[in-house]
Amino acid sequence: MDKAKRKKLEAAGWAIGSAQEFLEMDATEAALVSIRMSLAESIRARRTTAGLTQAEVAKRAKTTQARVAKAENATPEISLDLCSKKFC
Repeated sequence: MDKAKRKKLEAAGWAIGSAQEFLEMDATEAALVSIRMSLAESIRARRTTAGLTQAEVAKRAKTTQARVAKAENATPEISLDLCSKKFC
């Protein structure tokens, strides 16, 4: 964010901070979120680079397209263990 925009927002009473501060996450929680997001981005990038659809990846990984979509969106219900075993 540029300095002028930041100053304008702060003058209007807005607090500027990080998602970690807003969500009151400790360092461990923030690291876990960062790992989950990086893994999700990697899964999507590898799939698109290979020119595959989510359904094609799901078939190869013996899972569902919905589960691939959830992994690519860093959905917490998909464990890091599952993501790393099935999609990496």
